[in-house]
Amino acid sequence: MMTASSIEVHNIHFEKKVEKVKVIDRSLHFTKYTGEMKFADGRVKEAMFEEAKNVDNEYMEKFFSKMVTVAALIEKHLPVRLPIAAFISPPTLIYDLQKENSGFPLSYILKHHDNLLDLTQRVKLCSSAVRVMSELHQADIFHGALIAKNFFLNFIRINDGVKEYELVFNGPSGLLFLGKSDCSVSLIDYDLNAPELAFTRKLTKESGVFNIGRLFEQILKTEILKTYQKNAPEDPPALREMRQMIARATRPNPYHRPTTNGIVMMIRETLKILPPSSAPVNFVHYDQFAI
Repeated sequence: MMTASSIEVHNIHFEKKVEKVKVIDRSLHFTKYTGEMKFADGRVKEAMFEEAKNVDNEYMEKFFSKMVTVAALIEKHLPVRLPIAAFISPPTLIYDLQKENSGFPLSYILKHHDNLLDLTQRVKLCSSAVRVMSELHQADIFHGALIAKNFFLNFIRINDGVKEYELVFNGPSGLLFLGKSDCSVSLIDYDLNAPELAFTRKLTKESGVFNIGRLFEQILKTEILKTYQKNAPEDPPALREMRQMIARATRPNPYHRPTTNGIVMMIRETLKILPPSSAPVNFVHYDQFAI
C-alpha cells in the first residue's frame, strides 16, 4: 500500500527512535507516552505517541488506511485531531504535543470529572459534538458509530479560573468518505448503535444521528437522573428540549430522524434559554472551527 513517495508525504518512519520517554497511559491495546524524536524535516521536537500492541494483519491494513485518510484531511481544516507522523514498527501514531494545548478524551472527562459540569455546560458540550459532525458531513465525510471515546477535548486556556475546551473528532479512524465503501460492523452494541445495524451491518449518516442521541444521553445522564428522584422539581426547559431532541434522534425508523444540521438548528434554540453557568469548565461551542 505504501510507496516511497507516499511514505514521505505521510511522514512515516520505519524505525522507532524516541528519547526521554515518559509513559502517560498503558492498556492492553495501547501505550501512550511523550518523548523527543527527529522528524523528517530534520527538527528534534517533543511529541505524544500512541503505540499499538499485539497487532495482526487486519490492524496493519487499518493502520495504513488511517495514514491515507490523514493525507486527505490534512488540508481541509476540519475539526479532527490528526497524527503528524507515524512509526511502522511497532505501529505508532505520533501527535503534536503542546503543553499549553493539551487535552483529554471525552470519555475520560465524563468518567472522572462529571461532577464539574452543570446543565448549561452539558448542553454546550452536546452542541459542540453535533457541530463537529455537521462540519464533517458538509465535507461529505461521516461516521456511523459515534461514541464518547471518539471525541477529544483540546484544552485552550484558563480564563478567570475557568478551564476552556474545544471538542474535536479524535483521529481519522472510522471516518467515511461519501461514495467510498463503508465500514461493515461485526459486533453491535445495542445500547449505543442504531437498530438497523443488526440487519444491514452498514454505517450511515442516519445511524450516526442515532448515536448522537445516545451520546447526548450519556452527556446529560446526571441531569436526567435528577428528574427521577423523589420530590424532584419540574424539568428545566432546556433539559426538556434536549430530551425531546434525543427522542427524535433515536427513532427506530432511520428516515424519521433529523439530520445533523437539523439538530444544530434545534440545539441553537435550546442554547438561548440556558441559565448562566457556574461550572469551572467551559466549552467553546459554535464557530471555533471557522477558518
